Amino acid sequence: DVASTQWFYPYIVGCHELELMKGIDAVTFAPDNSMTRGMMVTVLARMAQADLTDYEKDSAFQDVSKEQWFCSAINWAYEKGITIGISETEFGPDLKMTREQMATFIDRYFDVMGLELPKFKEPQTFGDSSAIGDWAKESVDAVQQAGIVEGYPNGNFGPGNALTRAEAATMMFRCYGEVKVTIEGEGTVAGEGLYLWGDEVTLTATPDEGSTFLCGEQGLESLSSDNPYTFVLKEKMDDLTCRFEVAAE
Repeated sequence: DVASTQWFYPYIVGCHELELMKGIDAVTFAPDNSMTRGMMVTVLARMAQADLTDYEKDSAFQDVSKEQWFCSAINWAYEKGITIGISETEFGPDLKMTREQMATFIDRYFDVMGLELPKFKEPQTFGDSSAIGDWAKESVDAVQQAGIVEGYPNGNFGPGNALTRAEAATMMFRCYGEVKVTIEGEGTVAGEGLYLWGDEVTLTATPDEGSTFLCGEQGLESLSSDNPYTFVLKEKMDDLTCRFEVAAE
């Protein structure tokens, strides 16, 4: 139910490859279905590659039992401070996730993990900005400027609208930036791939036999296997170039 011509195709495929989101069965993703709060914290736990073993215990919430598939992830997210319940005693795991809730979950996740969201876009005033809860305004601004969330074509944000699984996949995949290096000549560069914004990245270059590293750009000028280039991903880094040349005899 996910065609390559649909707008959400690359985001759903990306989340599937990152093992963040799965289908509701072996052949169905259900992109238009609503994302629940239980689903969302499970995806965030997968993003963190969290070991949930220590969280396989009774929940602090009366509507979450230890036997439910999302219990460990809810315990993890609650204890980390990524999420709170809808009350002191209820989490609402089966309730539909709203767009402003999603913004706060993502913003808190990055904060708890010690990662800094980038600011690619100018702040946007949505047509319904006044409808965004005071508790969510700062988070909505943060994820909007990071390019993770956008408004609707009519200029509204729709803070209380139920988040679809396609929208959730889109936002989660946009939490990552790609580090891509164009190689000229004979050699390899290790460290390319997708990283969460704010992650530390390390690149190293290894010339093929008979070649030598020539030069690079944007910090890669002296890159080698003995001299790695380490940086924090804060901007788009998908146009780096490394050049190798045949070693002089």
